[in-house]
Order: sequence, then structure tokens, then C-alpha cells
Amino acid sequence: MLVVLAALPVAPSDLDRHQFPKETLWHASVLLAVLLSRPWPALGLRPAQKVALIALGGWSVVSLLFADNPWLAFRAVSLTTTGVVALVTARHIASVGATRILLGWAATAAAVAAATGLAQAAGFDHQFFNELRAPGGTLGNRNFLAHLAAASLPVQALLIFTVRRRWMPLPMIALALSSAMLVLSRSRAGWLAALAAIGVMAVVILLAKRNAGVDLGRGRVFAALLTPMMAIAIAVLARTTLEWRSDSPYTDTLGNIANFREGSGRGRLLQ
Repeated sequence: MLVVLAALPVAPSDLDRHQFPKETLWHASVLLAVLLSRPWPALGLRPAQKVALIALGGWSVVSLLFADNPWLAFRAVSLTTTGVVALVTARHIASVGATRILLGWAATAAAVAAATGLAQAAGFDHQFFNELRAPGGTLGNRNFLAHLAAASLPVQALLIFTVRRRWMPLPMIALALSSAMLVLSRSRAGWLAALAAIGVMAVVILLAKRNAGVDLGRGRVFAALLTPMMAIAIAVLARTTLEWRSDSPYTDTLGNIANFREGSGRGRLLQ
């Protein structure tokens, strides 16, 4: 939670103003989780998964040796390494029955980040926000926030199908916040990521139903489908302080979502 909210009022660059404190807290949080959970030997990981994680870490280190900017490369590799450690730790914790707790906190953190972006779009001003890349909220960049929102969609939707009925409003609110923020960001890469996330979400839910008896009752399916639709409609129709140059910004973004001939389109599709 602190990672998505952390930022500095002043820094040499807007990017470091948001990224550096987040990176620092991320490393510290994972280290604390490792010390508390002691994930050794690692539980919940198959041999092939362990090999893949080792290969990812090893290739990242090799790329560091040939980087043009060693400092930026070191930061990137350290984030990748910490991410691998975080995944191993999370799988270890989940293997002892804390899966819903982990997913719940992940969904909540993404929803809080999305809420800061929505607040900026609504006109709320804060020293942690970046006006040049609105609505980025406490992440400082609308594209960063859009990717986080897209990545959180499968988690939030899965929780709608797995939590007790009395707790359903919580993942529904989280899903609504992420969906609305994703649309307002006008991030084509984020929108493409969301489409991929929807596919992942469908596969995960179907597999979970087979293996863990996920409730696919009509009420939950209706909630998972209607919640993002209503959130998107409200986001598009509501008045914001965002200054888009186009009279129909969201339609234009949708029309150019797969444009690979101009700008960063090709790289976006590859991502």
C-alpha cells in the first residue's frame, strides 16, 4: 500500500520523484516479508517454475553487464530480482493458506492507486501529483497507472468469484476504480494490456472452478460484468479537468489502439 502512495515533493526529475521512493519501499517491503516468512525451502513452486525464475534473474544480470547506462540498468535489474524474490515469497505464503489475504491486499493497493488518479482527474491537487502526465495520481504517469490498473483486473475479478457474499462489494469497488482509471488514462498500451488481462482472467477463473470450486453463480457473473461497464460509462460521461485536445478523446484512442505505423505503436503491440 505504501509503495503505490509514496512520492517526494521535490527531486531532480519528475520520474525519480515518484519512482525512487517506490523502489526503495518495494525493496524494503520484500526484505521484511522474507525475514518474517522465511521462504526456504520455497514452497508452492514447481521445478520448471524455479528454473524459469533463475533464468530470468540470470539473463537480467547478463544484460546489466552490457548496458549503456549502468545506473538505470542496475535499478531495473534490482527491481526484477526483488520481483522474483517477492513471487517466491508470495507463493510460499499462499501455500500455507493465505492466498486470499495476498490477493486482497494486491487488489486494494491497485484500487488505492487508481483512486488517486481519479481524484486528480476530478480536479483534486496534491504535491505528489504530476500535472504534465495526468491522471497519474501518486504514480506520476498515466501510463504507469494504466498498466497497474490493467494488471489488477484479473485479481479483482477473481475475488468477486471467491470471497464470501457479504464481502463482494469490496472487490466490486476495487474493480470499478481500476476500470474507470484505465479508461480515463487513454493509455493505448494499458488498454491492450487490459484486453490481455481479460483473457487471463477468463482462463484463471475457469481453471480455478475446476480445481477449487469457484462460485460462478449468476449473481457473481453479473456483478463481475456489470461493475466495469458501469464504471466505464460513468468515467466517460463525468466531467473532469483533463484537457484533451480531441473532442472525442476516448473514441480516438479506441480507434488507434492497434495502430502500429505511427509513434510507439509497434513497440506497444509487442509489449
